Amino acid sequence: MDRYKNYRFCAYHGAQVLKKPAFLIFKIQKKLVFVIALILYGSSAAIFDNNYFAKKDHSAMADCFFIPAAYGREQTTFLAANSQRESNEAQNILFIPGEQHPSHAQVQCTYREIPQEAKTFAILISQPYGSYGAEIGISEKGVAGATSGAFTNQKYQIQHVLTGQDLLRLALERSRNAAMAIDIIVNLISAYGQGGFQSKRNKTIYHASFLLADPQEAWVLETAGQFWAAQRVTQPHSLTGGLTIGRDFERHHAGLLSLPRKTRRKQEQEPFHFKNFFERKLFAWLSRSHIRSTSFTAFWQNRNQKISTWDMFALMRDHGPEPDHLERRGLSRSCMHYCGILSLQTANSVILELRPKLPPLLWTTATSSPCMSLFKPIPFYPAALRQFAKFEQNHFYPMFPYSRDTFQNDSLWWQQERLNRKIMLSYDHFIEILRHERDEIEEMLIREQQNWAKNFPSMYPDEKQWGEFFFAQLQSHDTLHRTKIGQWLELINDSLADSKNHNLSPKCVRIATRENKKAGVPT
Repeated sequence: MDRYKNYRFCAYHGAQVLKKPAFLIFKIQKKLVFVIALILYGSSAAIFDNNYFAKKDHSAMADCFFIPAAYGREQTTFLAANSQRESNEAQNILFIPGEQHPSHAQVQCTYREIPQEAKTFAILISQPYGSYGAEIGISEKGVAGATSGAFTNQKYQIQHVLTGQDLLRLALERSRNAAMAIDIIVNLISAYGQGGFQSKRNKTIYHASFLLADPQEAWVLETAGQFWAAQRVTQPHSLTGGLTIGRDFERHHAGLLSLPRKTRRKQEQEPFHFKNFFERKLFAWLSRSHIRSTSFTAFWQNRNQKISTWDMFALMRDHGPEPDHLERRGLSRSCMHYCGILSLQTANSVILELRPKLPPLLWTTATSSPCMSLFKPIPFYPAALRQFAKFEQNHFYPMFPYSRDTFQNDSLWWQQERLNRKIMLSYDHFIEILRHERDEIEEMLIREQQNWAKNFPSMYPDEKQWGEFFFAQLQSHDTLHRTKIGQWLELINDSLADSKNHNLSPKCVRIATRENKKAGVPT
């Protein structure tokens, strides 16, 4: 009965949008009423209320991309993620060392405690502020993973459960290969459930999907409540907020195939289709996951050469056919900005490179909005990182100063955020101030890493010297990025002083003012 009241509520507001009497819509059967009304009400609310979808649990997800070695230049495997979150939700790159834990030890995840394993492996992860887990990361065993989500028709749990990010971190810390990571994730879901609010600021709930890879193989794992299916991945694959596994799964939940299917008899005799059975298609459509997935397919299919690091930078910055019209784009491209339909933005971009006979390499902006920021390299060599890492109380080491959800002057994330919010005032004009120099710096950093790869491991004889090299390199990249932020910000402020040079976006001015006030960002 409560659900039918919701239908009536949505139908009424849908009718008000069209300025038609509500009883005209009620003549349609109830299920169709719900679909039509939700489209109408959702579309109108998105236009008039910038926070509608955030209130309705459509925010805080990641776009994840996988490129197998056969498609990567020099047999490089790529795993990448653009984390889409609310505009003041910072994200951190953390090194967490492997440890031996006492018996009966517990680990505090985002919403609950669970028993800790006797041994955990070192990991390098991207972690949203306020979360225990990770959106993307890699372990010292060479297991890499990224997590996104999907809206399914199964019941959502809120309290005393593990989030998708919790599940990914726990899998990376405990697994020796991708297949074992699947076992760990599904066993944890069976024991403790999954769900919870995925965003610190908004009440976002979804069921988790994962891309998991090791040097031998890769898998996509998708879940719907307690049910799950896994499929081996042999060609480029993306997770953009919708389910992707159909009939060709190789592993699945024990009770999956016995679920009753309320369909035509002919379809009941066909193989079980995971996506068709579980996906809430309306919500997947509203999130524009199909558009971003199609864009990724075009990215890897429409090229004659194998995919390079530079190509991956371009993928993470994809703005589509109208690259400088941010307000028109909304959720249709992976590089998101809060001046679209929603107040979402790409909070961090990470690209993992898994290379034969070389340590994994993580490229990250460590800031929001990859189109306005710099990708910086971090080689993942745990033995060397342990030499100089000074760990916080929670036994992690931030690769850049730790960022929270309010402004911090020492935070690279927040310093870049000040710049981004100025650029957004007139994106098509201001992005030209930094675009050319940004590309030149990244080309230089790519060449540095190529030279480094040629000399590994002969460059330094022991781990201490490697540690000195890594931390000196990390510090120099941090300093370079901060210097450029200051220079670009000064140029933009000078341009803003002459209002004739550009037309400011009233919507972006309004949103930037509101978000700056919330986080205490100086203007």
